[in-house]
Amino acid sequence: MSKLVIQIALYHGSQYLHPLLRSLEAQTFEDLEVIFYENSVDEQELARVQIHLANFTRKHRLIVGSKNLGFSAHNELYRMTMSPFVLVLNQDAYLETDCLQKMITTVEADTTIASATPLVLRWYDKPTDEIDTVGLDYVCLGMVRDSRRLITGIRDHSGIEVWGVSGAVGLYRRASVDAVRTDGNLYDPRFFMYKEDVELAFRLHHAGMKSVCVSDARAYHVRAIRESPRGILNRILAERKRPKHLRVAAYRNQWRIYHMHWHEITLKDKLLTIRYEVARTALFLLAYL
Repeated sequence: MSKLVIQIALYHGSQYLHPLLRSLEAQTFEDLEVIFYENSVDEQELARVQIHLANFTRKHRLIVGSKNLGFSAHNELYRMTMSPFVLVLNQDAYLETDCLQKMITTVEADTTIASATPLVLRWYDKPTDEIDTVGLDYVCLGMVRDSRRLITGIRDHSGIEVWGVSGAVGLYRRASVDAVRTDGNLYDPRFFMYKEDVELAFRLHHAGMKSVCVSDARAYHVRAIRESPRGILNRILAERKRPKHLRVAAYRNQWRIYHMHWHEITLKDKLLTIRYEVARTALFLLAYL
């Protein structure tokens, strides 16, 4: 059994595989296995994925789905191994050579760490210094977002505590996940996409477990979906450009989080959440007009 399993859910992701696989090949950390779940249900796309994987020398498996499970495919992969550490990696994310080694070193040194993220930077055709995420910021239950605040002053393996980690490049300790979930899954299986990482982060944080950003470990992420533009009109126009099923999925999953965790938050948190949710619901409805 490998110490680390890397889980990658693919959906028409063959275009990203060359740099992704190259970054995994180059890792200094060796005790790992990579498991891919092919969500596309497309024979031509599957053939392209298989061509890329034919020369991939890391220990790996490809699971071909009969239907698109979205990010809940990670639950299928999670149940296939018993590795003590699990890295959820987006198909459009790339790791610097020593990224995994630095992250594993950090979480092994502190058993209170349940999840960790590297410093994730943006990739626009090439690596940049623009921060994509250093973890999740919790404003209230109705507003959890990627933090892009510059972390300074720490460049060792100690890690900087954050509220939670993004599922783009998220390392989890299996024992911690299993302590807050009793169904054998990594994410809530009702979350096809959007906010599955937020819901898990809430569980871990509410249980008193620690999440950290390992600031000297670096990764890069090609953001397929950009953050919302400024201004009400611009946000409405941006929402209208998004496919309807994506808008509905994000909105529905936010309400699932309320249903699951409303009783666990303070009155102040509830009042602030109501304020954010009124604005979010108005935006959601205006995008349909």
